[in-house]
Amino acid sequence: MMRKTIQLDQYNGPKAIEFLRNLITNTAFSYDVLPKSKWQSILTLAFQRVVPWMDGSIWIELLTLLGTQQLLKVMGPDVVSYSIWPFAIIHETRPEFKALLAPITRDFFSFIRNDENPNGLWAWLSEDLVTVQEQLTTFESKPPDYWWKFAYGSKKYNDWLDEPNHTTANGKESPRLDYIALDGLAEKGTPRGLGASTNDWVQIFFDASIEGLNHFIAKIKEEFEKFGIYVRTEILKTGEVFQEIWRNTKEFSIKKWTEGLGRITYLKTWNQIGELKLFWREQLV
Repeated sequence: MMRKTIQLDQYNGPKAIEFLRNLITNTAFSYDVLPKSKWQSILTLAFQRVVPWMDGSIWIELLTLLGTQQLLKVMGPDVVSYSIWPFAIIHETRPEFKALLAPITRDFFSFIRNDENPNGLWAWLSEDLVTVQEQLTTFESKPPDYWWKFAYGSKKYNDWLDEPNHTTANGKESPRLDYIALDGLAEKGTPRGLGASTNDWVQIFFDASIEGLNHFIAKIKEEFEKFGIYVRTEILKTGEVFQEIWRNTKEFSIKKWTEGLGRITYLKTWNQIGELKLFWREQLV
């Protein structure tokens, strides 16, 4: 029912696309390097790659997750505990979801903490690293068999913590998988958000661009020193040969020809100040 309700919402689908298009059209065209239509095409695609919720489909999933999280507030501590894992997977694999879910996740953890159940797994997901470290210290301060039940199981955390004070183990033992899980999560770190992923991508792109540019310049210098000319050649999808030529006279030319015909079909040359010196195109019948 919840998914159906969201599917009928007016912000789904084309409505969201139109919102994105208007946003880009009205705010993003302060450069004259490319025509407006080209900027709009590039930026629309970029935004949809980085923030895919703008195509509307993400809202169905998001509202389902938010509704589930609210329902967990009336569930028992065991349901609260095992429900952490699908949310953790989503935070890890979908950084755009983390950006949208983060405040609600923090609110949820605040709720269960006030309800005497500061579940360490949810503390980790809500980035309350102080609580995580406190619980790890608690585990490490006691013998492995001090508690005979899991911390994040059928009891609220505070009840589990206090149980050895008024009840004996009676020979029962429990492996400390709860400690191992929390310690592993703490060591790994909290899921990375959209900003971190985007920044990483931008930095990788920037570094690769600089490396490629430096390599390109070094190669030109080497060719200039040897021959006074640098030539870059590639084969186009049309089968034509495309060539760029830099000369130490600071002239630059581009030309094309079809392999095997032995004749140039296109040629342009600019002089050292960027003026078009020569333009020739073969007239095809």
